[in-house]
Amino acid sequence: MGGKYCRIQAGPVRKAAETGKFMVKNAFKTSFIKHIIALITIFNVIFIILFVGMTYIITKSNISGDVNSVITDSSQAASDAITDYINNMSDAVRLLAGGTETAKLLNDPSSADPQQVFENMDKILICSGKPAAIWCVSENNGSFFANNGVTGNISPEDYEWFSDAENSSSDSPIVFVMNSSYKRFVDCASQIVIVMPVRLDGEFVGCAGIELSADVISDKISARLRNDGVYSVVYDNAGNVLCTPEKVQELSSLLVSSDYDLTTLAENVENNGSITEFKSGKTTSYAMCQMSFGGLKVLTVFDGKVADGSFTRMYSQQIIILACLFVLELIATLNVIRHEAKDIPEISNSIAEISAGNYNFRINSSSENEIGLIAKSVDDLAQTLQDKNAVINDYMTLDPTTGLQNRYKLYEYIEDLIVSRDESRKRFALLFIDIDNFKWITETLGHRQGDEFLKIFGQRLKKVVSRVFRFSGDEFVILADLNDDFGIIDELIINLRNEFIEPIEILNDKLYVQFSVGISIYPDDDTNPDMLLRDADIAMSRAKEKGKGRTSYYNAALHQTVLSKATIAQKLNKALENNEMFLNFQPIISVQNGDIHGFEVLVRWESEELGSVPPFTFVQIAEETGAIVEIGTWIFETGCRFLKRMNEINPDIIMSINVSPVQLKKKDFLDKVRRTINVFQVNPANIQVEITETSLVEFIDGNNDTIQKLADMGIALALDDFGTGYSSFGYLKDMPIKTLKVDKSFVDEICSKHKDYQITGSIIDMVKNLGIKTVVEGVESIEQYNILAEMKCDYIQGFLMSKPLNASDAMEFVETYEELHKPSRRSLEENSNKLAAERLEREKHQAGQ
Repeated sequence: MGGKYCRIQAGPVRKAAETGKFMVKNAFKTSFIKHIIALITIFNVIFIILFVGMTYIITKSNISGDVNSVITDSSQAASDAITDYINNMSDAVRLLAGGTETAKLLNDPSSADPQQVFENMDKILICSGKPAAIWCVSENNGSFFANNGVTGNISPEDYEWFSDAENSSSDSPIVFVMNSSYKRFVDCASQIVIVMPVRLDGEFVGCAGIELSADVISDKISARLRNDGVYSVVYDNAGNVLCTPEKVQELSSLLVSSDYDLTTLAENVENNGSITEFKSGKTTSYAMCQMSFGGLKVLTVFDGKVADGSFTRMYSQQIIILACLFVLELIATLNVIRHEAKDIPEISNSIAEISAGNYNFRINSSSENEIGLIAKSVDDLAQTLQDKNAVINDYMTLDPTTGLQNRYKLYEYIEDLIVSRDESRKRFALLFIDIDNFKWITETLGHRQGDEFLKIFGQRLKKVVSRVFRFSGDEFVILADLNDDFGIIDELIINLRNEFIEPIEILNDKLYVQFSVGISIYPDDDTNPDMLLRDADIAMSRAKEKGKGRTSYYNAALHQTVLSKATIAQKLNKALENNEMFLNFQPIISVQNGDIHGFEVLVRWESEELGSVPPFTFVQIAEETGAIVEIGTWIFETGCRFLKRMNEINPDIIMSINVSPVQLKKKDFLDKVRRTINVFQVNPANIQVEITETSLVEFIDGNNDTIQKLADMGIALALDDFGTGYSSFGYLKDMPIKTLKVDKSFVDEICSKHKDYQITGSIIDMVKNLGIKTVVEGVESIEQYNILAEMKCDYIQGFLMSKPLNASDAMEFVETYEELHKPSRRSLEENSNKLAAERLEREKHQAGQ
């Protein structure tokens, strides 16, 4: 056994120590093995008890299932035997009753020869299993003719079945059970008679019948029963025993030790096919009643001794097998433990040393089995732990992707800076950096190249400043001392941006990088690491809102903006429920002929607590919180309902509805669109869905085919705010875009800036060659209108044509369009002058403030 120990020089003492050590080790070994053996024995006993109990329950359950199956199958077999036999006999009497000779004989017994009928009876007796008797009775004078040539006369009114057959509306056989006073036509042991009316030319002339013996029925039932201990008794509809099984003595012996006889047992068993248990001595037996043909009742009894015998045999066999297996398993386990456990004490002592931190300790084990492998594994573990300690320290502080220090080291560093400045309160700045459009980089080049991009980005930051940390994703943090010189921060940001003048090259692609920066200052903004990071993050978000590549300092107003967003998000949840939202509709007018092309649906929110909330404020928050899904669904449904009314006046009007990318990514979006179209019965061709450039880019290289499926439904797709996002004509060719909406920013100065004029004209010309219609938004002057008409723009939308209208005004706009609202040169000039005056008034008002 390896390791370092204190060596005692005194010989006797050393010998005593070694002896004590040996005794302890052997005592440990002995006690350990005994303990293991005791535990295994206890567990085996427990398992045996559990398995015995489980075996008892399972065997009992199986026997119970077998009992149910046996008695149910036997009862059904007995009932089927009766039904089949009586059906066969019914067919026989039907042959006799349906014979022409029989009908003629019964119609006029004095003038007909009965010999042919007797021959038919003999044939039927031979073919149908030899019933007790077969006969026919004339209604004319009560003459009867039976098998074996027996004839005579009866009084038909003495037989109940005669009047039933005479009055029967059908020619179906009628089954009767004979009582003790029944007068038989032929001397035989019959208990059941099957009667059928005989008719000649539709007139009742008598009856044909066949008599059956209960003993034959008993034989038929016995032939069907396949299990020992099963007995079937047949009762008539009055509850009298009709026939008993062959082994009636065994059944009687079974009932002697119970509280029942054949009559009372049948009375206490329900006729619904359920199984009834009853005690026969100490044994539980089983009974079942089932109704059979002609109101006969079949009582099936299963002797519980047979079931108990099956249970005992099966259970005993399983217990014997189980006991043998457990004995063998116990013997084998004990032998294995005694042989294999001899090295466990040494391994236990060694692991205790390693657990205490002594990674230099090693085990000397001679075992070549699994215990020896464990000993070697423990040695390897000690070596690995020793080697990994340094790696763990690095991992806890370094980011594996960029090699920069990570957020844990960042928190530690900030706390150290704060502690070192407690008294002096010298300032330092925290710069929160977020790469602009990094998601586009990963979606275009892949995540592996995205990681490579982050690595190069971090290395360039490191060239400018030493204290750089990777926070998460595409976010980095820089710490910088500034004392009272804020110019240091401005100079640092300039140097950082200059470092990225040259593009980052990934896979031969040159990527020009922009990033947004948010800055918080200690102790001006906060004195807590989490709060400083939060403040810088808020400032960074504000920088992104201003545009790409911007810098923003944190202040209390920004914090209030975040709180305002939280308030708006909270109120949004109840806005629809409180009917605070409504829709306006802004006309889209054809430039060429002045006709109404359609309306754009614009959502408005008038909050009871917040007042009028602009769409550009609450729509963004609704997208961030997911509330846009419910709001967007309401907008689409309400827009389609209004479109239905519009199309009743003008079937060519379209409704242009904005859809958020959050909605497009939902799996049930298309189902909701289809359901809305079906509910309101609108033409999909009159619906136009507006999507932004940003959301379109997310679908170009992805697997989401929602946009294509919308187009396949016949819905037109419009690209909104073209020119404010990625502005690539490539995806106009690849995506099913029908309409392009040029952003208002190009139109505002189209009359004064040549570049805006050229860009707008180029866009209109190029998309026209692609077969795409153009809508220019924000048209407010006659000069803008004239230029767009000259450029052959398809449609315009703006205050020059009409401001957004509520639902009732929009309906009135359509109904009276030709008379009152269709643009003319004069009306356009008047509107243009009016809008110009309103702009001038607003500018004066703002200047006065």
